Amino acid sequence: TTLSSLTCSGVIQNRAEVTATTADPSGINNLDTVDTTITCENIPTADLGIVKSGAASVQRGQKLTYTLVVTNHGSGAAHNVVVRDVLPAGLAYDAAHSDSTCIASGQEITCTLGTVGSGQSRTIVITSTVTEQTLCQSTLQNVATVSSSTVDPNSANNQSNTVHTTVTCPQSSSSSSSSSSSSSSSSSACELDLKITDSHDPVRIGDTLEYRIRIRNNENRDREVDIVAELDEDTSFLDASESGDEDSNDTVTWENIDVDRDDSITLVLRVRVRTSADDGQQLRFEARTDCDANDEERTLVTDDKLPPPPPGDETGIVTVDKSADRREVQPGSVVSYTITIRNSGQGIARDLVIEDRFTAGALTVEDAAGGQSIGDGVTWRIASLGPNETQIIRYRVRISGSMRHGQIVTNTVTVTGLGFDRPATDTEQVHIIQQLPQTGFMSFTADSGSRNIRLAESTTSGDASLPFVIWSTIITMGMSVGSVLGRRFFII
Repeated sequence: TTLSSLTCSGVIQNRAEVTATTADPSGINNLDTVDTTITCENIPTADLGIVKSGAASVQRGQKLTYTLVVTNHGSGAAHNVVVRDVLPAGLAYDAAHSDSTCIASGQEITCTLGTVGSGQSRTIVITSTVTEQTLCQSTLQNVATVSSSTVDPNSANNQSNTVHTTVTCPQSSSSSSSSSSSSSSSSSACELDLKITDSHDPVRIGDTLEYRIRIRNNENRDREVDIVAELDEDTSFLDASESGDEDSNDTVTWENIDVDRDDSITLVLRVRVRTSADDGQQLRFEARTDCDANDEERTLVTDDKLPPPPPGDETGIVTVDKSADRREVQPGSVVSYTITIRNSGQGIARDLVIEDRFTAGALTVEDAAGGQSIGDGVTWRIASLGPNETQIIRYRVRISGSMRHGQIVTNTVTVTGLGFDRPATDTEQVHIIQQLPQTGFMSFTADSGSRNIRLAESTTSGDASLPFVIWSTIITMGMSVGSVLGRRFFII
């Protein structure tokens, strides 16, 4: 029996010895030893890596946010994944602006991620406040680690890079007023930080790749910012939050984005990897502001297949259906969506991720039904879905009051994971109307050449009591005259 605690390439040594009550003058052959080397070639293993990023400088008393990206580069899923980050002295943890998976014990932050599938990535945000006791021009150094209960033969990337952040202090009023030219230069410059993260790395041809552009305003005043993002030529633009528009030459622009002082905003942009991309290629994505804050992200393209299910397992067949409780709504209305995920195959689908994306700025989520709201969408996770099993998700949104008559809110839900042949997707559309169709009182029109009375829709927007009186009067007269003359009135 091989213990799971043994490491790959480890050695099991077994010794056997024979003895007897009879004298044995040659004891040299009474003992033998066998060494067995442990290999992991046919065992799915995890290979967790963690990358950390943060601002190069931060003002004392302001918030400092670290972004951690955990990626499983291994052939098997990593279970019970945990990230640990010990904050340096001078930082006070801010739970309200940090990832919901994280808890603090003193300066140690522990984030529980559960299962991270092969090739999948998870992004964590940890925010803290620089205390007033922190020395000016001091440097904060921070590093994080990741671990799991799954065998990980490569421990070299389980610790992140070290992030160095310099603490600055606000200028005093005397120094700021000493030179008018200095003051003018300070007011025209902008102190912004821009950071890009991708949803997963590596990606495959046909994958949907999501970029998150985080812009932080370190100034003591609110600012309007213009942002330009340049896409790789082997990606196709899908959509962007905050009304980001695609221009020619594979660029997306945002204009007049409001960023409050000492605060940040995150823009989300989605692309699809084109078939023209090559295995091993690095997709390049760059974003910059109008005052030269910029960052670049590179994502690896691979043609590797998803790892096969464990021996003896069959393949699942996952489908998804999306429906809304109404197809036409007014601005400000509440809409309920139902997502139905089915596995009609004979195998178990594992580590399912359900992503529902909607038109940027079109609605806000009121009840996520246990999901996590991220940008213009909601994400749910299901550990497993057995053969012929169904999961139903119902959640509510409110249509933006700024939507106009004739606009369309488009939702696209995608299900990815392990143990089934291909991702499942479905799309639902809701049309915006300014006024709901009238279904109340009807007005009458009479055909001079016929005794039939015809009902027609009333287009009168005033008092509805007059058509009702006319309707009642005509019916009463018709019944009276009909009883005398034996004639009939037909209502059609």
